[in-house]
Amino acid sequence: MTKTEERRRNVFQYIADYLDENGYPPSYREIGSAVGIPSTSTVSADVHALIEKKVLSMDRNSYRSLQIIRVPDGDQSNRLTSSYNIRDDVFDIPVFGPVAAGAPIYADDHVEESIPLPSSFFHNDGADYFILEIHGESMIEAGIYDGDHVIVRKQDYARNGQQVVALIEDSATVKTYYQHKDHIELRPENASMDPILVKDCRILGIVSGLYRLY
Repeated sequence: MTKTEERRRNVFQYIADYLDENGYPPSYREIGSAVGIPSTSTVSADVHALIEKKVLSMDRNSYRSLQIIRVPDGDQSNRLTSSYNIRDDVFDIPVFGPVAAGAPIYADDHVEESIPLPSSFFHNDGADYFILEIHGESMIEAGIYDGDHVIVRKQDYARNGQQVVALIEDSATVKTYYQHKDHIELRPENASMDPILVKDCRILGIVSGLYRLY
């Protein structure tokens, strides 16, 4: 067995054990940390290699939807794969980032992890959600602090006074939205900072919740 084959067997084993214990699959970062792989891109390559071998499956529309199809060839564990069921009381929300809550910065849309949250947190309206990590202090008076994760409902419109994720050219920012007659105001919730005034911007979603660990 080559080192790559051994590493991928360990990746498979960790995913299977994690599913057994939690009822939903691990993130790439959790896999890498457990198996000793520092790069999430290497974890991704290993997972997709296992998918190509048809021992794992993954819904491309869900970032943490890995399921066991069968054990790898030569695995003597006699692992039963029919018992792996994804929990329907948990939504796996993809984490995007980073996004500035101060000066806008480029928002990388590559998802490397996700956070499972109870489905009871969300309205049963078929909406999609994502999570953004906040960097900066422009929203502190709204109770959103540097390092917080905001839960965002995907939509392309907003009402005045709603906190939004807005895309300005290549930069995304979290601000309070106000539509004026001849411009849009993206207002920070920090009295020491000036608002961003633009003719137009793209709304990526509205902030609907906050996820924070103390």
